[in-house]
Amino acid sequence: EIMPSLVGSEMCIRDRYILLTSLTFLVVGCQNESEEIRLINQAERLFDAYPDSVITTLDSIPLPEEMSPRLIARWCMLYARAADKIEDEMPYTNQLEIALKYYQKKKMREEEAEIGLYLGRSYVEDKEYEKAMRAYSDALEVALAIKNYNRAGYICSYMGDLYELDDRYVLAAKKYKESGRYFRLAGNMKSYVRSFVNEGRSYMDVDSNYLALTILKRAEVIIDSLRVDEVRNYVYNGLGNIFNVLEKYDLAEKYLLKSIKEDSSDTASDYLTLSDLEQKRGNLEQAENYLQKANSVSIDNDFVPATIAYHYYKINKERDDYKRALSFYEEYVAAEDSLMNISKSVDIYDTEQKYEHLKLHNENIRLLLKGQRNYTFILILLFLCALLIIVYLATIRRKNRSLLKQQEKINTLNQSIYQLYAELRRKSDELIQLQNTQYSSVKMQVEYENVQKEVDSLRSRLFELRESKILNSNLAKKIKKISQTVQPNHSEAPVSEKMWIDIEVLMMEVYPSVIKVLKDAGLSPSEMHLCFLTLFKLDSTAISILLNIIPTSVDRTRLRVRKKLNWEGKQGLYESLVNI
Repeated sequence: EIMPSLVGSEMCIRDRYILLTSLTFLVVGCQNESEEIRLINQAERLFDAYPDSVITTLDSIPLPEEMSPRLIARWCMLYARAADKIEDEMPYTNQLEIALKYYQKKKMREEEAEIGLYLGRSYVEDKEYEKAMRAYSDALEVALAIKNYNRAGYICSYMGDLYELDDRYVLAAKKYKESGRYFRLAGNMKSYVRSFVNEGRSYMDVDSNYLALTILKRAEVIIDSLRVDEVRNYVYNGLGNIFNVLEKYDLAEKYLLKSIKEDSSDTASDYLTLSDLEQKRGNLEQAENYLQKANSVSIDNDFVPATIAYHYYKINKERDDYKRALSFYEEYVAAEDSLMNISKSVDIYDTEQKYEHLKLHNENIRLLLKGQRNYTFILILLFLCALLIIVYLATIRRKNRSLLKQQEKINTLNQSIYQLYAELRRKSDELIQLQNTQYSSVKMQVEYENVQKEVDSLRSRLFELRESKILNSNLAKKIKKISQTVQPNHSEAPVSEKMWIDIEVLMMEVYPSVIKVLKDAGLSPSEMHLCFLTLFKLDSTAISILLNIIPTSVDRTRLRVRKKLNWEGKQGLYESLVNI
């Protein structure tokens, strides 16, 4: 019951964190930061040779959040890089969030992608997996935008790790495969090969063993052809494990021994797998011999001693030595319990540390505010805030007025179109009557020509009003903006289904007879969309972007429309449509 209360308190404080941090920058912004700058410069000099000392030096700054945004961004980047190098914990998420906002504001895209990756890892450490995935996704988007494929590869790898934590192994495998593509583009062949092994391991977790084997064999071909010797043991270990699962023990032994030969410093996992396969073969003495070797090498993994005890339990159980088997099983259970207790203790300790850090930060802010002798600055700040609110409200009011005027203009335009259309119908009927009358006099001939001119003039004005209504609409502005900002061959359709519906409604208002003819002709949705975009007077390039097709397909679609409507001649599609 201790840890939930700590987490709850931390969340309550974090809700007010951004506001308090902003006040901090205003109150202490004028303070001298020379000591903090000296410590950060000292940490930078230590980075290459003593990364662990970098963490110690930076931790000597008690409240980094109270520094200027530029300095805290620099502090976070240095701290995170050192933590990554020595596999330590990332800075707190609230600190990294401030750094990320600074880099976004300054449009420092390289730093934004890097700090976004560290923020995702910090969220994972806090077990806030949804926030971590959002941070990774944003960082990946930035990395790809600036074509930093190496960074993109690492981000995808961590996204794969996150999917594995959620037991979504197929998605993890796909992310590892994606990371491999980016590593290859970046020329990072070592990480490229590792991505194959990670992908294969994920497929093993869902019992797709032969698919995993195919992927690992491809990794073996790559290390042989490209001479990527640094990760040979990594690939051989993966092949040894998959062959062990497939019960091909000779091949498993071959690859595990090759892995040990390639790297003798980290062989505990290889010996454990060898012990397992010897147990399956029934060679208990050899299995025990491999366990002794696993126990004799230096071990960085805390789970290895528990695994060794479990294997000893299985061997002695096979020998019917139940007393020793029970002893080793108890040792195994004790080791597992110890690891779980340590993990819980670390989680509680980390949560408490973060809570105390935030509480100290907020208390420091309160004391700084209380100790101010002159409150004129705060009054000026409040006045400025009130002024900003007034300006904001005035801006909103002005926008509302603008929208109202625009709506009135649209209503006037609609009324003009309606009146003009009614007048055109009346004059057209009059013209038809004159056509059916025998021209017995010059006077009637002149009257017919005058009415014809009036009809032509009305039709021309009606065309202009209809065109104006479409081209001056908000939809026309949105469509033009999309066609200029979206890149050709975009992966997703630039125009949403809702926007197509809005476009069709607009066309039904302005050109009802045109839409009826198009629908009666049996045009497909894509052909109808092309006709809609043509009425916006867009060129072929813009239409191809909005329809997400190549420009030559636009021309072919126009020809299909003409055939379905039986249109011939050299008149353009726009003129043909508006003259229906």
